[in-house]
Amino acid sequence: TPENWKMACEHVKQEEQFYWEEDCLMDEVVDRFEQETNRENKGCEEAAADSILDMEDIKPMSLIP
Repeated sequence: TPENWKMACEHVKQEEQFYWEEDCLMDEVVDRFEQETNRENKGCEEAAADSILDMEDIKPMSLIP
């Protein structure tokens, strides 16, 4: 019936709106996760660079008088 069809169309519109909003929320979560991961990786890279710099001062024992 036309009334059933109208209710089905309204239901689809509501579902589309729901998933549209959920998708936007998921984008925000993924963006925050990526930012946090990048921040953590940057910290690891800086720590690795610092340890490499610290090792430049190390001399082989054969060169120590």
